[in-house]
Amino acid sequence: MSMDTDDPAFRQRMTVVNQNQIRMAVLTDDKYPADDFSMERFWKDSRADLNFLFEKYYKILCLFACRFVKDERVAEEIAGDTFFKLWKLRETFNSLKNVEAFLFLTTKNACIDYCRKVDNEKKNKKALLNFLLQEGYQYVDTMLISTEDFTELSRQIELLPPDCKLIFQLLYFQKLETGEVAEKLGKTARNVLNQKAKAIRILRKVLKRNR
Repeated sequence: MSMDTDDPAFRQRMTVVNQNQIRMAVLTDDKYPADDFSMERFWKDSRADLNFLFEKYYKILCLFACRFVKDERVAEEIAGDTFFKLWKLRETFNSLKNVEAFLFLTTKNACIDYCRKVDNEKKNKKALLNFLLQEGYQYVDTMLISTEDFTELSRQIELLPPDCKLIFQLLYFQKLETGEVAEKLGKTARNVLNQKAKAIRILRKVLKRNR
């Protein structure tokens, strides 16, 4: 799915700057009169009515999402997922107005979740850089961890032995001190330090492979 942004009429509507204006652009679009849609048919698996909704709202939802996520591909995926959710819940709506409200609210919530995820990944990248720097990793101050690096590091953390993984997560994610982790898990400080060192060795190998 992709937005036909070369359509002059569509590009003109793209000047809207907030949700209310976007919704008004949809509501006043004579190309898709409400009389062409039947809620009763939609309840009964009418693909024609689903297509009506898709044609009427998909492009504008893509624009709406893109204003949040700043990425056309992600916006298109979010808009597509919104229609999938709509289809699964179609029997719960009683009017076109309810459908429209659901489309915009669901898209907005998905965008917020996406932006929160991106922000958390950025924070985790920065925290991991600082953590490795504190551990004396000699390359960390001259390199940036790419998205691919971070994905692989996250995967490797999940694959760590149970004790090693738990200790690393307490130190890295929760920022507990060695003594606090030892007390929390009923282990010695030496054991915590050994498990921490093991995790660091594994993560260093991951980064070195990608240098």
